[in-house]
Amino acid sequence: MKRVIEVSLINNTGLVLNINDTKLKHGRYTEEPNKLIEPGQSLTFKATKQTGAAYGVTGSFNIAAEGGGLYVLDFNNPYSGDNQASLVYNDTVNLSSHIEYNSKGQPMKITGDIPAMNFSKN
Repeated sequence: MKRVIEVSLINNTGLVLNINDTKLKHGRYTEEPNKLIEPGQSLTFKATKQTGAAYGVTGSFNIAAEGGGLYVLDFNNPYSGDNQASLVYNDTVNLSSHIEYNSKGQPMKITGDIPAMNFSKN
């Protein structure tokens, strides 16, 4: 069995975004994520896992906005159960309405945008 994730999220913040800690919990990259995302550009990557183990492709990215603010993208494409993904800002604001993904089937495709938020350093 094979699990695949394809991600493309547009940076609509108006700021440079830095991707931190791009290690996957399970799986491997077939296309590495870009570490720096300019305004209007996209975070893109592909990952896969092929094994008999119970885990598919899973991971979490910290996405730091220039000037403050932290987004977290979580994703899971398990061998059993539904695909899941979420986008959260500063641990409190759920932005998952800005992303779309197929909850079933392969490959799991995550698309959407990273929206502008209040980037105050307070």
